[in-house]
Amino acid sequence: MDYKVKISPEANIEINEAIKYYNEINTKLSSELFNILFDNLEFIKNNPYSFTIKHRNIRGLPIEKYPYVIYYFIDEILKTVNVISVFNTHKDPDKWEKRV
Repeated sequence: MDYKVKISPEANIEINEAIKYYNEINTKLSSELFNILFDNLEFIKNNPYSFTIKHRNIRGLPIEKYPYVIYYFIDEILKTVNVISVFNTHKDPDKWEKRV
């Protein structure tokens, strides 16, 4: 069963910042990152339990080739995957946990 994906405002900002950063380096990189993020969100939508719990009920999916992790939790009642962060792993690793 497919779950709905909801992206928090904070995660949306992080996505936009990442795309903007890579766009300034090379537009191909930003396009590639966008496509990888989209594909990963589609995978999570179809397979939300595929990734391990990292903190409390938060799961994490590392992004291939880029220093980001998609952090999300599952609302089984609403059949929703709630993305709370698309976190840059080069930053303070405790930063995303403070949102929980």
